[in-house]
Amino acid sequence: MLPLATGDVSSKTSLVIMAILCGLGFSALTFFNPYLTPIFLAYFALGSAYSTPILHLKGKPILDIIVAGIGSGVFPFLIGLLAANQLSLDILLPSVARSYQYAFLCILPLFLFQVASQIFQELRDFEADLNDKIQTFVVRYGIKKSIRVATITVFLAISLPIIFGFLNLFYTNEFMLWYMLVVITMIPILSRFVSLNKNPTKEKIETLFNFSMKYTPVILIIVFTYILVLRLYLT
Repeated sequence: MLPLATGDVSSKTSLVIMAILCGLGFSALTFFNPYLTPIFLAYFALGSAYSTPILHLKGKPILDIIVAGIGSGVFPFLIGLLAANQLSLDILLPSVARSYQYAFLCILPLFLFQVASQIFQELRDFEADLNDKIQTFVVRYGIKKSIRVATITVFLAISLPIIFGFLNLFYTNEFMLWYMLVVITMIPILSRFVSLNKNPTKEKIETLFNFSMKYTPVILIIVFTYILVLRLYLT
């Protein structure tokens, strides 16, 4: 259904649009914060390697979900921290290296969530990828195993902040109660998520996708508002 895949937009037009957007993006970056250019270049290179015919990491099982996790979960978070001056590229300094260790604790659950999200996306694209002979993670290992991996990954991502809190890593223990409140309120959604993944069928996968499309924006707005209120309260 994408415009390039359906032929509504030609490859040539897509490349022109991409070049214009990249030019505008990197021009803005150079004007506002050239310090971030290296990490943006790495981010762009990873995204290109995922889709371009030469490397085409999308067609390399396991690498495809890892790259998606890094591209969607790791890079945006690091860029945000760097833009907010919470991190520095002088990683050899002990204090900066310690900051990256703290950031890693926050990034790991995000990475796992994005890995699971990529698996579910590939589940929906399974037939198209199979027909096009693209060896994604789901095509290689099958629907049932992939769903099992994605489900475990989701619950691991949810559990990690709790584990970090009990181990008293960084300052996660200070937010344990507030995080647990979110987890408890999401139990009905998680139960629905598990039930849809039992004995997966094409209809259930489509239901899961539609459920996600319908409720994820609402959940994100609620969580975002909750975090803003929590920050105001704690300060």
